[in-house]
Amino acid sequence: MGLFDSVRQIFTITGNEYRCHYCGRTFSYSVELPDLNCPYCDSADIERID
Repeated sequence: MGLFDSVRQIFTITGNEYRCHYCGRTFSYSVELPDLNCPYCDSADIERID
């Protein structure tokens, strides 16, 4: 299972989770960006989920 775990880590996005107030979707970014927009609807009205 070591190979499958390694591949899963490569393709799994880990990082900060956010929720868009406009479309209601959640998403993750692995890096902290200064100006974040929702990747689904491009709204800037998002919040970080802890």
